[in-house]
Amino acid sequence: MVDPIASAENSTTVRADGPVRLLRAGLGALQAVAPPLAAAWGERLFRTPRRHPTPPRERAWLASATQSFVEAGDDVLPVWSWGEGPVVVLAHGWEGRGSQMGALGVGLAGAGFRAVAFDGPGHGGARSRLSSLPQLAAGIAAVAAAVDPPLGPKHPPLGPKNPVRAIVGHSFGAAAASWAVAQGLNVERLVLLAPPFDLDGYVVQFGDVLGASSRTVAGLVARIERRFAVDWQEARRPALAAARRAPATRVLVVHDRDDAETPWRDGEAVARSWPRAELVTTTGLGHRRLLRSAEVIRRVADFAGP
Repeated sequence: MVDPIASAENSTTVRADGPVRLLRAGLGALQAVAPPLAAAWGERLFRTPRRHPTPPRERAWLASATQSFVEAGDDVLPVWSWGEGPVVVLAHGWEGRGSQMGALGVGLAGAGFRAVAFDGPGHGGARSRLSSLPQLAAGIAAVAAAVDPPLGPKHPPLGPKNPVRAIVGHSFGAAAASWAVAQGLNVERLVLLAPPFDLDGYVVQFGDVLGASSRTVAGLVARIERRFAVDWQEARRPALAAARRAPATRVLVVHDRDDAETPWRDGEAVARSWPRAELVTTTGLGHRRLLRSAEVIRRVADFAGP
């Protein structure tokens, strides 16, 4: 239901370094003597994102924003807001942070929007240590609900004529945004940047890298299903689930041909899932430079406009 343990530079590729070899050995031993415990440990590993340092450019973006906090269940999420106008909520990907959305936030503010980014559950400065698709989706819904009343003293309450205009999700954040819509979040427009189509690939890769048996993988998935009351066969393809519930939603999918982490064909499949989706293909930006591209920011602003 979430990306596997990942390297700092590639959120969907696990390197067989020393720590991973130790985890593989430990999980293998536990599978042999206590399969239920192996599934429990596997679930915890699967739901634990690593937190990475914030680079100077992202700190600069945050310095220009208004900070506040939003409660999401038992969690407390840091939130940053730029600009005034119709609200656009920005959701980062797995092992990401709200500051990664800063270029979009600044750019959208300059285009007349109020852009709102946040650290998702288990990420950045959030209180929790664990995360998952349902938790990230709930975080998106909580932030969207919190913009009325205001997030900070500089922002007046939003009236009924100024609702959340759009949600922008990157990578796993795009999957979580889709799942939030599938679970009942109403939003006029949805922007999905480098979205994965079928999250089952993450489960398979997680099992392969850590040497998890099919029984352990099935067990950890079953534990997540019970914990969050979800059907994995539905949740693994969140865009399809969202399109079934809200087919009238306008959707913009932006994906780079040179994305080495989430293949372009995933974005194409996500776009095909929605009746009112537009697919924009870029080249040379890869997985993360997409977030800092002036052309992509312009496309997002145009899409979120009247």
